[in-house]
Amino acid sequence: MRLELVLEANANAHSYRPGDHVRGELLIWGHGLKQASEITAKLQGKLSLHSNKRQNGGTSSSTYTGSPCNKSEHVVHTLFEQSKQIKLATKSSTFNPPSCNHDADYYAPFDFTFPRSSCQCRCQLPPSLETSSSGHTIKVEYAITVTVRHRLLCRVSRLKTLRQVISFESEASIPVLPTSNIGSLSASKLFPKLYKALSNQGVSRIRSRSDECLPQYEPTLQLEVLLPSPPILTPGRPTEIQLILNTPSELVASENIYICSVEAQLESCVEAKVGLVKKTVTETRSGWNLQGLFPVNREHFEVDLGTWGQYLIMDALPTYLKIADEA
Repeated sequence: MRLELVLEANANAHSYRPGDHVRGELLIWGHGLKQASEITAKLQGKLSLHSNKRQNGGTSSSTYTGSPCNKSEHVVHTLFEQSKQIKLATKSSTFNPPSCNHDADYYAPFDFTFPRSSCQCRCQLPPSLETSSSGHTIKVEYAITVTVRHRLLCRVSRLKTLRQVISFESEASIPVLPTSNIGSLSASKLFPKLYKALSNQGVSRIRSRSDECLPQYEPTLQLEVLLPSPPILTPGRPTEIQLILNTPSELVASENIYICSVEAQLESCVEAKVGLVKKTVTETRSGWNLQGLFPVNREHFEVDLGTWGQYLIMDALPTYLKIADEA
């Protein structure tokens, strides 16, 4: 008896989402109807944490809560599981259009619906992913498993199992996020000699600290980063990022300021918790960078985005603050 597990057309070309139907067929060749078979189909999601390093407290890339472990550690948590018995219901494919080039003796169709949350904590299902850092691995995997128990004689039976991994995408709950961020650098740190000279000339107005006086004024450079609204990075889609450098007029007039390099990076953080085991994997990916000398000759200087202004990340995934609650 030969078996093959086939999902509906184009199932391998896309990712499933919450509420989607997962349809497939078990194709069977060389099966006799007089020989009874018990066929079980299962849709399952699992979260696994693996570590091959001794953990004794927290580190920058991983945190372990519980007793120290001297050997390799592997923890598996079932996010959800659906199981059903399927039968040899037809002698032709139930797909529309039918499965091509199979010509099996029998077809055993099955149908599942992806849940919208995990079984235990009712939290949102995480997407399919596998990420590793510093000896720690976090993996989320969804799969269809079909098991055939074929009875031969009396209590003698033969067990065959087929398994196919499928991709799952989940739309993360995006909170209200700011579309801009401003970083400041005081002139006293950037140009200590210039700032001292300006202070002596009275440009920097230093006043005694009292309730009736304003705080000390100090020229400050501000770099503003503007993102789309909402600030969401989509895999495979370029994202425009604007950079604006705000420079006080006294610094523009008194000093030659140049931008030498600009670099953007994407930091992703995946945190998973199963029981007392908690692990965090952080990855940093390079986006784009700009090298050269660009004179800052005006107060509001917008860095020319041009072709390098599109931030493109092929495998970016949303950050999930909570993948699995305590088992």
